[in-house]
Amino acid sequence: MLSGAQLRDSAREAISAGRTDDGVVLALRALVRDLEERTLLDVTAGMTAHEAAALAAVPFPELRGRLQRGAVAFDTAAYSHRPASAKHADDLLRLAEYIAESAPDLSGVEHESAREAPAGAEA
Repeated sequence: MLSGAQLRDSAREAISAGRTDDGVVLALRALVRDLEERTLLDVTAGMTAHEAAALAAVPFPELRGRLQRGAVAFDTAAYSHRPASAKHADDLLRLAEYIAESAPDLSGVEHESAREAPAGAEA
C-alpha cells in the first residue's frame, strides 16, 4: 500500500507527463490516504469520492467546497468519457499537499462525536 506522500509524488509525475486523469485520481487517493494515516478518516470498502470529501470536510470545514470539487473531478477522471482538465489535476494536487501540511480543526470532530453518543453517555 502506497503512502499519501508516495501517491502525491505519483500524481505529480502523472500531471507533469500530461496524464491529467491519472493525476486527478492519484491526487484524491493521496488526500484520502493521508487523512487515513493521520486517523482523521476511517476509510471503508466502497467509499465514494463524495463520501470521502464529506468526511474530510469535518476536520477541514473551510475546505468543504474544494473537497467537493475534487470529488467531482475524480468522478470525471475515473468514470466519464471527458478528460479531467490540467487545472482540475493541479487544483486537486495542491489541495492534497495543503491538507498534508495542515493541522485539522478538531472542534467539529469532537462535536460530531458528542452528537452521536448514546443518551446518558459521556462525550
